[in-house]
Amino acid sequence: MRRKRFIVTLLTFAGSLLLLSYYRPGALFGWMGEDNTAVPFDEFQGMLYYLTKSDDLLPAQMDGSEAQNPDVWSGGVHWTPAQWEARLAIMRRENPVIVFSKTYCPFSKKAKAILAEYSLKKKPKFIEADVRPDGPKIKALLSRLTGQATFPNVVVGGKVIGGADRTTVLHESGSLKKRLQKAGAL
Repeated sequence: MRRKRFIVTLLTFAGSLLLLSYYRPGALFGWMGEDNTAVPFDEFQGMLYYLTKSDDLLPAQMDGSEAQNPDVWSGGVHWTPAQWEARLAIMRRENPVIVFSKTYCPFSKKAKAILAEYSLKKKPKFIEADVRPDGPKIKALLSRLTGQATFPNVVVGGKVIGGADRTTVLHESGSLKKRLQKAGAL
């Protein structure tokens, strides 16, 4: 009887794995490309997409300290690498400048003032961590994904340029203007 129960359990488990792999490609072996080879996923880009597409809070079970499956950032929908890249290209076009900041932070205010000196085509997307209930999660994610645990964290064209000091240096050298142009913000 034990052996029969074990075989039934094993077959049920194997069948579940087959169904999972059929309905959620890549769920068993990581994120898979069209040719079923593993594709690296830039979680930072996924986080940017999630936080700019709406005002949704980060998922309750997320604490920011562990890597997330790409499906978390797409709202539970499994996208292929090509689908992700298409959405990320739209996100970067719609939000060429993203600033993670705190409303009371003098360094955040400094970075915002520098950006205000430019005639940007689109207003920067400001994600104010101190007024969001998920602010500590955002800080943990930024720390893990960018290595920068302080605010502001300025993103141009989907790439982190740094905080207020780095933004100031880039502005004074003329490099910030070039990056803004390249990102389509000017």
